[in-house]
Amino acid sequence: MNHDPVGRAGRRMGTVAISRKSAAALWRAAPAAGGTAPGLNLKRLVVRLLSFRLPLLIIPVFTLAACDVRPEIPKQERLVYVHDSLYNHIVVSEDDEARYLRFGYGAKQSAMTLGNPIALRVPYTAYLALGMAFTNPERALMIGLAGGSVARLVRSVRPEVALDVVELDPDVVRVAERYFGVDADGSLRIHVDDGRMFVKRTTDRYDWVVLDAFHADSMPHHMATAEFFDEVKRILTPRGVVTMNVAPLGPGVLYLSIIRTLVRVFPQVYLFQVPERSNIVAVATLDGARLNGDQIVRSIRELKTRTGDTLELLIPATPYGERKPVVRGVPELTDDYAPVDWLRYWRGSAAGIR
Repeated sequence: MNHDPVGRAGRRMGTVAISRKSAAALWRAAPAAGGTAPGLNLKRLVVRLLSFRLPLLIIPVFTLAACDVRPEIPKQERLVYVHDSLYNHIVVSEDDEARYLRFGYGAKQSAMTLGNPIALRVPYTAYLALGMAFTNPERALMIGLAGGSVARLVRSVRPEVALDVVELDPDVVRVAERYFGVDADGSLRIHVDDGRMFVKRTTDRYDWVVLDAFHADSMPHHMATAEFFDEVKRILTPRGVVTMNVAPLGPGVLYLSIIRTLVRVFPQVYLFQVPERSNIVAVATLDGARLNGDQIVRSIRELKTRTGDTLELLIPATPYGERKPVVRGVPELTDDYAPVDWLRYWRGSAAGIR
């Protein structure tokens, strides 16, 4: 009789057996959920293991080994903080030059130069500041905080601007305050809320709205629809401007559907390709007449002159196309039909923009 509890198949799979007593010991030694300990959440693993009514538990060796593996941040970076919130896997790391925020271990959501916290290091954030080249804001609204890069910039170069920032995840707010120097005061108000619900409820009017509400690899469906953009349009002043980070989030045509939906709602939409990145930043205005490329380049240069080297990554250039964009071959996004995750991967043979 074969008394090997793992068996030949188990050995081929690279597994080991542990007793329920050993699993209990593993539970006591495991780090609590969240906090600053890197690696896998052992307590969740042990809960799963203890749910089996077996005298011996079989666990893949690679799972145990992975518990001590360094998180997937670049080798030159040091892990500062990692935490699972209700909405994000929050990772803060730093090197000798800067501190970084990621949701998961993918692309940087935000970065702050340790010696110059105002300078924008992530290219698309510099392009979100384009709103100040299209209008002279007195009141601004930002949906999505992350590490607060644009908020720090506005507080530094335009301290007189009344700034509201809306962030769904309270843990992101705490991280921005603790690790990225974002401090609410009389001119900066931080609201823990859903961005769309805030827009629906507010009675304020804004000269500039920044839309940058993304998760690690997706975006909230309800903040990509024509109805939402109509609600944003309602809270703009007559000179109001919207800047939006349009990230592809995959090989599909989602970004084209977002642009088509913006074009449906706003009289003017200008598209700026972030150099050497997949991000597009859209600028939407209520203007009846369209600005020409020379006017836009001149306004960007004036903005860079006013802000010094903080907007070094913003290159004065004309937007894509002299005319309002025309997008074909993709659906507009509505509250009744917003297949965001599907569009991230659907390529659409007839999709295009001119």
